[in-house]
Amino acid sequence: MGMLCRLSDWRKKHFYRGQTDRPRVLHVITGLHVGGAENFLYRLLSTFDHECLKHAVACFKWGPVAQKIGALGVPVHQVSRVFYRNDYLGEFVKNWKPDVIHASEWTANVLARSLKKDQPKIPIVCALHSNPDYHGFIRNFFERWMPLPDKFVAVSRGVVEGYERNIVAHLGNDAAKSFRDRLKVIENGINIDYYAQPSGGAVSLRRELGIPPHAFVVGAVGRMVPIKAYDHLIDSFSFFLKSVNGNAHLVFVGEGPERARLESYVENLGLGAWVHFVGLQRDLLQWYAMFDA
Repeated sequence: MGMLCRLSDWRKKHFYRGQTDRPRVLHVITGLHVGGAENFLYRLLSTFDHECLKHAVACFKWGPVAQKIGALGVPVHQVSRVFYRNDYLGEFVKNWKPDVIHASEWTANVLARSLKKDQPKIPIVCALHSNPDYHGFIRNFFERWMPLPDKFVAVSRGVVEGYERNIVAHLGNDAAKSFRDRLKVIENGINIDYYAQPSGGAVSLRRELGIPPHAFVVGAVGRMVPIKAYDHLIDSFSFFLKSVNGNAHLVFVGEGPERARLESYVENLGLGAWVHFVGLQRDLLQWYAMFDA
């Protein structure tokens, strides 16, 4: 992201010498379903000056976030992951001619890195949103042997530590140094003003869930997948609940393969009256407004 933010200065150097076209930034992402990386890309595109840079998004799987990005005036293109198809990512890059490629999520990162041999002059920045502790052997094997991008940008120090354990530790000295030299950390930021917007729905949501007006509400918003470790949150909440004499509730917003297991875990702990699973929700602001933590 830092590299992208410096493109304005880069433009002055390379494009104000008689060339009027804006620098082109191609954002490659695996899919545009509702999720953290997908919404991060949407928020990132919302912050850019589109008169300065020309953006486009290439995705392999369509989803509702595509419409949100399109509403910003950024074109979204669905491309194939199959290399022999004429609509695969490499062909799109040749036709659109980006000046920099920003990739997010594992599949998009790997396929963007695969372009480095044919497109060595295009800077490629790969955002690392997840910890390879959860990627499995095959994915981590690919990570070790794929061409390196110009930069890796990890969203947390924990992600970097995961790459050290699973990827860098298995490389030779020179390859490990090259990997580390490309790896930077830019922690996910939160726009507090956005989430602090008043929402009139918080009171009615408490009422619908049967949560008393003065109860302390802990909220969790995200996909229900193992990497989130929501069972640890449930364990911590059970201790917290005892310390406040039952005057607290835990609300999960989101869906995923772990939901059924987590619901069963909650019931086995006898916490069903205090833990709520509400599934996917469109208007997240009213949910954030209801949460105390």
